[in-house]
Amino acid sequence: MKKVLFPIILTLLVSSCNPGEESSKVETVPGDTVAVVGGEVITDLVLKSQLPDIPGYLMNSKQREDLIHQLIKTLVFYKAAREEGLDTLPEVRAKLYWYRRSLLAQTYLSQKLLNLPVDEKFFTDYLEKNRDYLNKRVDILLVFFTDSTLIPSIKKDMRFVTYRNFDRKLKKYQADPDVTVSYNEDQNLGLIMLQIPDVLADQIKATPFGKATDVVKLNESYGIAKVLRVRNSKLMPEEKKILFETLKRVKREEMEDSLYRVLQSKYEIKIIRRNVR
Repeated sequence: MKKVLFPIILTLLVSSCNPGEESSKVETVPGDTVAVVGGEVITDLVLKSQLPDIPGYLMNSKQREDLIHQLIKTLVFYKAAREEGLDTLPEVRAKLYWYRRSLLAQTYLSQKLLNLPVDEKFFTDYLEKNRDYLNKRVDILLVFFTDSTLIPSIKKDMRFVTYRNFDRKLKKYQADPDVTVSYNEDQNLGLIMLQIPDVLADQIKATPFGKATDVVKLNESYGIAKVLRVRNSKLMPEEKKILFETLKRVKREEMEDSLYRVLQSKYEIKIIRRNVR
């Protein structure tokens, strides 16, 4: 079984210590006892919380015993760390503070977005609307960069790049941490456009195949694309599965953004700009 020491340490620490709260009591989790370490009980609910989030996942007896021993090992180290006062370190307290909030935020989102409205009709409507792109396979070059002074040279290079010379033409950018070059060979165009920023996908739709798009401004970077080769091909069954899962992810992100906009107005938000060292 894969080692799960670090996540378990965080779980146990978070359950027993909050920044700004000093307490000597041992916090317990409901459930049947599976082990006791120094008077602290590990329950089956703690055990289940460490399992992969896969519907119907079951452990065999060997995996269960291994996980119990890993929990015990982690709790022993946790108690030793508490005895040495490591839970009072500012950086540890900060991590615990944020981990609890992050965990609760993700749980809230999971509950709110439990039933995504990505039904068969939504799926078939999307297939019909985007049939021209979903029935094309392409070799496509995507370049993302953060330095705006590179725009003229990258535009020039992309103008003359082909599927035969792209590695030579763009080789000079390989060592540049500000540039990411992604060459996608024989990929479904519709799936590619679902996985890149909308503004760049719109540029690909508006640009003839074989020509580079305009450079587009993204959040903190720039992007440019060029379809190098294209052929017609129907969406394959495995690609339909990927498309459906991708649409669920995209729909989830849209709903998350919508929920965030609604909730934003409930809380006063101030951004204090200071250099973080």
